[in-house]
Amino acid sequence: MIRILFVAMSLVLFFHTGVEAGSALPQVNIVSVPSMIPRVNGAQVYYKALQGTQFVIRAENTAGITHILVKIDEGEFDPYTKPITLSSGKHIIVAKAQNTTGLWSNECKVNVLIKDRHAGMIIGLCSIFFLIVAHLAG
Repeated sequence: MIRILFVAMSLVLFFHTGVEAGSALPQVNIVSVPSMIPRVNGAQVYYKALQGTQFVIRAENTAGITHILVKIDEGEFDPYTKPITLSSGKHIIVAKAQNTTGLWSNECKVNVLIKDRHAGMIIGLCSIFFLIVAHLAG
């Protein structure tokens, strides 16, 4: 889930991927990424997620929050109403919230690389196969 935490009207992102217990689809849990897009040697970092992953946006402290808007890639901001599922490829999720006095929070951004679920499974199975073969040969 993308959690929107409000501290003096600024959005704070957290990130961690994993499959929630009892869920057929993976979800993204955010665990400790600043609200800026992270960079490594000047390049943007894309967090990896499997196709079918649901991204949930919510305010940790909803007191005074009237609504949350979300934008995917170069699209327009739309009211957030349900979990977001993205197609394969690179995407940017941007979220912001408005309070009862009409003030907007800072924008929260996260870069995501959505991988095809089946391609990842094939690579994983090949890796396991090669590890077993190497172990038996060794």
